[in-house]
Amino acid sequence: MSTQLPIASSKKKILWLSPLIIIALLIPIVLKSGISFNPNNMFASFSSLPKLGKTPPKLETVTIEKGKLEKTFILDGELRAVRARSVFASGDNESKITYMPLEGTNIKTGERLVEFDNSPVSNKVREVKEKIISAENELVEMKSKHESELRDLQVDLSRYWLAYEQAKIEANVPENLIARRDYQERQLNLEKAKTEHSSHLAKIDKKKLEQQSEYQAKNLEKEKLEVDLRKLESQLESLNIKAPTDGIVIYADHIFEPRKVQIGDVVWSGFPVINLPDLSELEVLSQVNEVDGPKLSVGQKAQVSLDSYPDIKINAKIKEISQTAAKSRTTRSDTTKIFKVVFSLENTLTDIMKPGMSTQIVINLTNTEAQILVPRSAVIFSNNQAQVTKLVGEQLQTFTVNILDSDTHFYAIAQDNKLQQSDKLVISQN
Repeated sequence: MSTQLPIASSKKKILWLSPLIIIALLIPIVLKSGISFNPNNMFASFSSLPKLGKTPPKLETVTIEKGKLEKTFILDGELRAVRARSVFASGDNESKITYMPLEGTNIKTGERLVEFDNSPVSNKVREVKEKIISAENELVEMKSKHESELRDLQVDLSRYWLAYEQAKIEANVPENLIARRDYQERQLNLEKAKTEHSSHLAKIDKKKLEQQSEYQAKNLEKEKLEVDLRKLESQLESLNIKAPTDGIVIYADHIFEPRKVQIGDVVWSGFPVINLPDLSELEVLSQVNEVDGPKLSVGQKAQVSLDSYPDIKINAKIKEISQTAAKSRTTRSDTTKIFKVVFSLENTLTDIMKPGMSTQIVINLTNTEAQILVPRSAVIFSNNQAQVTKLVGEQLQTFTVNILDSDTHFYAIAQDNKLQQSDKLVISQN
């Protein structure tokens, strides 16, 4: 054991001294080569060496362009007919709807369209007809009675006429042929017969006037009943409405409830029941918020697509913008104001387009003037300022820019000669 310990300790000394020996051997070589030894330079050179497994980052750049912003404005809309006929309930009293064709049915002029409960009117028609028949019978009886009364008066008149004619003959006998007393008596009889005859004639005329007046009054009652009958028949006919024109059946919105009119509803005169739109020409009705309203103008071009057929695009343009804003009223507490906008379509696809279908409208708001356009990926925002980094050779320069407008890809910036078309900008890593 005593012989092995010195050997082990000598090995340890050799291992400890070996680095010193190596350094001592290198120093003459370095001095001989003329290289000055500086520990700081040595460590600096080590730090400048590239790290293993890593490469310096490569800067990605985009190019400044000059052009127009592709700005679009999207609205939701609904198809409606340019021309449409509305069918309203008629009649003086309330009526219950008993028949309507299925909504969406194509209907021709003169076909059965809407029917209302006509039992109350039918009962009135029957009552009035019975009254008219009774009045006609009364007129016949009255006429027969009047004729009988006149015949009796005519018989009496003939008697008075005969007495009058006989009195005239007797009174025409010359005075010198008969006694004076008889002559005077005959003259008096003539005057009496004449008066009775004239009085009876007047009585007949008076009777005729009374009969005529009575007949006219009764006939007037009958005519009034006939007028009422025609009115009721017209009302009865109005309870069975025929299609005034060709079209597609669209149920009208209920006035008092958030739904459409349906069979069984009780309606009043003037109540909308059915709309018959003309399918040959449709347009789009939309709404725009009052904030976005100033962006639109009459004549502006747009493109319409149907939600049911998104691949079909139809050219359109703004036909009309309402002059006053109205509340949207989506909820009771909603105070949003909207403008109604009507778009005219370049063509109508009658085989697939129907009133009420939902649409999407894309309006092009592209500015007509070319601007300096900076890709969005090159802009960073710091302290409420927009900044870009320009690559000039191998140098980077940062500029603050004034953004004028934007679209989905670019910012339009104010031209200040710091940034020009074709300049390279570093893409923001943020």
